[in-house]
Amino acid sequence: AEYMGGLHMSLWLRTLHASLCAKVPGNGELQPEADVVIIGGGLSGVSVAYFLSKVYNQRVCLLERGDTLAFGASGRNGGHLWRGIGPEWSAIVDRFGLEDALKMQRFETQCVKEMVEFIRENGIDCDLHECGSIWTSLTELEDSHLATCLNTYLQQCTEEQAHSSWNAQTSDMLGFHGGVFNKDAATVHPANLVYGIAAESIKYGACIHTNAFVTSTEREDNLFRVRLSDGRTVAAKHVVHATNAWVSKLVPSMEGLVYPVRNQVVSARCKPGSLPHGVCFDRGYVYGMQRLDGRLVWGGCRYAAPNMDTNIDQLTLHHAVSQELRNVLKRHVPSALSDWSEELEWAGIMGFSIDEQPFVGPLRLSAEQPPTDKDSGSEWIIAGFTGHGMPRCFLCAKALAAMICHDESISDLLPNCYKSSRILKLKAAGTV
Repeated sequence: AEYMGGLHMSLWLRTLHASLCAKVPGNGELQPEADVVIIGGGLSGVSVAYFLSKVYNQRVCLLERGDTLAFGASGRNGGHLWRGIGPEWSAIVDRFGLEDALKMQRFETQCVKEMVEFIRENGIDCDLHECGSIWTSLTELEDSHLATCLNTYLQQCTEEQAHSSWNAQTSDMLGFHGGVFNKDAATVHPANLVYGIAAESIKYGACIHTNAFVTSTEREDNLFRVRLSDGRTVAAKHVVHATNAWVSKLVPSMEGLVYPVRNQVVSARCKPGSLPHGVCFDRGYVYGMQRLDGRLVWGGCRYAAPNMDTNIDQLTLHHAVSQELRNVLKRHVPSALSDWSEELEWAGIMGFSIDEQPFVGPLRLSAEQPPTDKDSGSEWIIAGFTGHGMPRCFLCAKALAAMICHDESISDLLPNCYKSSRILKLKAAGTV
């Protein structure tokens, strides 16, 4: 295997488009001041930079510790861009209430739609492929439950038109009883997407720096002093923590609220048409898709690792997970193995939140800390996407940029269960 800084390189980081990278050099002169400093150069960080610079004309400085953007989960995931109705729908309604559950679905629907529009309008070369996806069932009992969830959802969300039942008999895949098909699902090259958003941000004045390892943020009167490992500093009114799994490194009070979880992905060239749609099954723990170039991307199976690879932030590969990925692929998509070649495998670190929903908004960690206002500088958070950031990050970033600039026009965009105000409630309840 090839390595990048001692780590297995993902397919996405190996195949970054040189033309996109050239638009985001990452090594410009670091200005001493900015309106907003964003820490983290993944999908959420560059999206916040884009909306702040384009919509609100803010002086943005984005700092990424790696030598490339998308070095974290954004450049190591499965490349899926979809929201979906799975067997957890009834549980989500029970947990968050019907109003917020439907709001989450509409939010993800809008997010995917706006991302696809952004990609098309700006000509982002990120291999957008609108192929649809299937959440499949492994047993008759699961299929019955999935059908019930779909029917209930269609009754509750009357405008829904993307989801329908799927007949397993129409597929060459083996071992499935049925499923739910989402015609609006797509796949992308996630790292090229990140670079495309970053390039658009630069057009509107954002400054983006790689190899910029932030060691601390310190409040100085109404500003924050952001310090880098090489001694450089940037002063800004606002600081956005977009570091997902690593947010507690700079914000220790977030430890336990957001934590790292390792996931693995394998990819290879294989028989064309082996996987015409994206697929997800086994409670979401296995997922796959086939790119237009014939390369299959197959991930998950972390249930094969002790403790589900929770609280693991090392990008090494776990042998049992590697073996299970191949076993599951052989069991369900054996046709893919007939022309299997140029195999790659890598790991990525997801940022899980304690209640499985992202934290988006002001970073208020104690009741004594005053609420944000228009005059005071503030710290903000966008993290904890729990392995489901692709259909959420872009619109969460749009909402966060509006909050930072006190734009009330989209104040009702975020579902309540995404709002960072619940941090205090979780702490008060002794959750962590």
